[in-house]
Amino acid sequence: GFRWPTHVEAFEKCVEEFDELSEELRGEITDGDHLDRIHHEIGDCLFTLINLAIHLGIDPAECLDSTSDRFLSRLKRIHINDTKSMIDEWNEHRRARRGHA
Repeated sequence: GFRWPTHVEAFEKCVEEFDELSEELRGEITDGDHLDRIHHEIGDCLFTLINLAIHLGIDPAECLDSTSDRFLSRLKRIHINDTKSMIDEWNEHRRARRGHA
């Protein structure tokens, strides 16, 4: 596969590709051709990030797996907190109805 000489150059290529994606995302998405260009730029961003990770000796699949695990863990905590908050609100509502608020 293609490799840049240094990790700094690999990172600079990532920035360049994200700038190109940013340009495509500005304004209203009006047609399929525009979506195709966005699709292309997202692919370029992914490609350059993968190459940066490999250049640094990092397994990109492991990065994605660990990020997914952290996201799911946070999502579960949010759900638990929301559930606890919902139960607290329900109990407060019941106390208020009974005149104990």
